[in-house]
Amino acid sequence: MKIFISYPMKSSTYNGGHETHAFHLAVLAKNIDPTATVVNPWMDIPNVTKEDYWRESNRLLLDCDAILLGLGWEQADGCDFEYRTARAMGKKIMFQYPVVVRK
Repeated sequence: MKIFISYPMKSSTYNGGHETHAFHLAVLAKNIDPTATVVNPWMDIPNVTKEDYWRESNRLLLDCDAILLGLGWEQADGCDFEYRTARAMGKKIMFQYPVVVRK
């Protein structure tokens, strides 16, 4: 299984910033499935323009089986877009914490 981790890049809602947030999500993903490949777009995409980053990030998401949404995802446009894309594509959707999602 490939698990795409999605979290606010600014991570203003997460103590320790986005690097710590990404690390905690990767550990959680491995706890969910120890054999999973964790896909972290922030780490896996080289320094590119914002448009190129979004294009490549979405390509990575489409190649994954599941998405793991981190704390604060509801307030981040990119995370919301990734959530909606994953939902439309029928991917498994997981959350770092329990959340009620609007339909």
